[in-house]
Amino acid sequence: MDSAEFLPSTEAIERLRKDLDAYEAQRPAMAKQNSIRLFTIMGGFAVLALLVLVAGGRIWFDGDNVLATALVFLAIFYGGRYLYSYARKPAMEMQESFRSGFFPLIFGFIDDLKHTRGEAPSSFAAMPEPVTDFYNKAEFDDCISGRFGDLEFELFELHLLNRRSRGGDNTVFTGVVLSFKLLQSFDGLLICTRQPSGFSKLFRDLFGKGNLVVVKSGNAHLDQLYEFRSDNPDAANNLLGNRLSKALDFINETWSRDPVRLALREVRGYLLLPTLNGRDFFELPDISEQVDYSRHIAPIIADMGKMLALCRLVREATRNEPLPAESRKPKKA
Repeated sequence: MDSAEFLPSTEAIERLRKDLDAYEAQRPAMAKQNSIRLFTIMGGFAVLALLVLVAGGRIWFDGDNVLATALVFLAIFYGGRYLYSYARKPAMEMQESFRSGFFPLIFGFIDDLKHTRGEAPSSFAAMPEPVTDFYNKAEFDDCISGRFGDLEFELFELHLLNRRSRGGDNTVFTGVVLSFKLLQSFDGLLICTRQPSGFSKLFRDLFGKGNLVVVKSGNAHLDQLYEFRSDNPDAANNLLGNRLSKALDFINETWSRDPVRLALREVRGYLLLPTLNGRDFFELPDISEQVDYSRHIAPIIADMGKMLALCRLVREATRNEPLPAESRKPKKA
């Protein structure tokens, strides 16, 4: 990856620094206002909640009024969440306005740039279900789409949950998804995911949909790490035996987190890059902290460049052209 092609222009950096100076001129006052709002609103709510609990203690904590007790605590919990968001709203709006303004500046290498937040991306509905485990709730953060050279893409931060009535929520996937158009269409569906546990595999085989069969890449290391499934095993074997297995090997070494996931269906590909601890790649620090270009903005540019370079590598690897014989030799386990 040539990092120079992802660097903002001199003019963009100069304008960004001016916008940053303007933001920093307003930030301390907004940070103070944010603290006062939080203290006043949340403090007042805490006092009110305590009075309600004390005044109605005999009712709420009566063993015969379990439903009433549960409703009171739920009202306090969700009321507190709403008021906390309300208290922080002016500060969040100020940050979001600044972020939306600097994206076109720092991502000048992306043509036709579009940015949304909290909305389902247009490509998400077509993402093949087998590339993720079962989920019943999807949450979205930043979504950035555009063209990087001849690569048309849609990048979005995704959090998938399996919400259960008992036992709490189970996180299915947290990370970044890159949806892109393939250079050469794949006749069918190819899924590359981490090897499932015995129970997960049994559950999937019993209740799963589709006619996907397991295929091997010929790379002992990848076949131990991944499960490759396809409804067109011949085409999948040809693709994995050429550039795709080498690309996956390289990406997993480069990304150095949980194994990436990949889905290819006809003309589209989906590269899923897991993240640790729910990291937000495009977030600014809290309003109370000064924004520094080197510490906060430059890493955003570097991460975007890295993710687009990996996406471009996968797209090139889906071109079904044979490699020299020595390049196809599988690695030793």
